[in-house]
Amino acid sequence: MKTKAIVKKSNELFSFLSQKMFLAILGMVAFLLLSFYFYQIQKLINDSYLLSNVQKELLKTQSQNLAFSQQNIENSSLGTIEQEVLALNFVKNDSIKYIPLSNDYLVRAGR
Repeated sequence: MKTKAIVKKSNELFSFLSQKMFLAILGMVAFLLLSFYFYQIQKLINDSYLLSNVQKELLKTQSQNLAFSQQNIENSSLGTIEQEVLALNFVKNDSIKYIPLSNDYLVRAGR
């Protein structure tokens, strides 16, 4: 009889401890999942912020590119080039003089 009472008490204790352990494990899993959820939300907000900053920089760069291309079109006009040439005091060369070389200095096809 004593053994039955001891076994009965140990079974009750075991079931009580297993229920407590199950609830503790369940609570820890719920806490870990909730923590992971908040981490993902924080990461999503951070990535969204970085993406918006990159988009702003891209728009700024595109507008600079457009301004530079328009400036390049204006600077490459023939009137502007002519003014720059005149400002640098270039003169037209009407005669071309070549330096005579003998055949000894020329490269032959066989070499």
